[in-house]
Amino acid sequence: MSDSRIPLDEDRLEYLIDLQHQRYYHIQTLARGILGTIIAIAAILATLVASFYRLFPPFIGDLEAYSDVAGSLGISLEAALSITILNYLLAYVFLFLTIVTAIIISVRLADIVLGYPLMPQREVDTDYSLRFSDGRGNTGEYSIFLYKSFMYNGGIVNKSYDRLISSGLRTVLLLGFILGGVVVYINLSEQNIFEVLLYNSGILVVTIVFPVVSEFLVSKPDETPRSESSIAQEMFHEHSPSSRWKRVQTKRSERLLILLGNLISILAVLIYGVSRFF
Repeated sequence: MSDSRIPLDEDRLEYLIDLQHQRYYHIQTLARGILGTIIAIAAILATLVASFYRLFPPFIGDLEAYSDVAGSLGISLEAALSITILNYLLAYVFLFLTIVTAIIISVRLADIVLGYPLMPQREVDTDYSLRFSDGRGNTGEYSIFLYKSFMYNGGIVNKSYDRLISSGLRTVLLLGFILGGVVVYINLSEQNIFEVLLYNSGILVVTIVFPVVSEFLVSKPDETPRSESSIAQEMFHEHSPSSRWKRVQTKRSERLLILLGNLISILAVLIYGVSRFF
């Protein structure tokens, strides 16, 4: 690469490289914050389960109570029990989704926190830089060195930023999975089958509408300086109005679990409909 092909001068390149270092440090700081949140959530849930697991209601309670619930809904006892069992499976789907999503978030954030060395590394490249500043090197070579450093750093910063945003948005989904599982389990333990069926219907609606809604919510640009931005601003506002949710590329395990949850919800609603109206 010749010096004439480099679009920026040395001073500008040095300034931009310094900004890259600052930006990368800021991304690492935000990543540590999200990772700490995930660890705190896991610790709280583990403490609650260890302390209160004896108080959790049994898988299937009094059958007579289910008979009363089935009668009030106008469905058979078998249909009520089938809906209950399916939704207990749905609660486990939420549990596994929570675990898988938390692992993916933790791995990606740990990759950011541990970090990749940006160039120039002050300790390693000091002698190299001084050689050119003292006039003992070729200025064109130094420009090439800076330009290659700038391009190399850009790739690392962009990759880390994408992982930060996807991890932050996944954390929102993680909280939704936890809440969903808790709501299903509580309603099942109280034999609120009608409320559970409403939740099944809501799951089907959300999985269809959510991508459209999320596209609208996170497509507003923001002019906050990047070195001062919070994780919420990074997640929901950036200079480019492109969809943030496109950064959240679901893994195969997540897609299968989400599909399984949808199938369970469809079956529960169908069982209710067939038993109620046929």
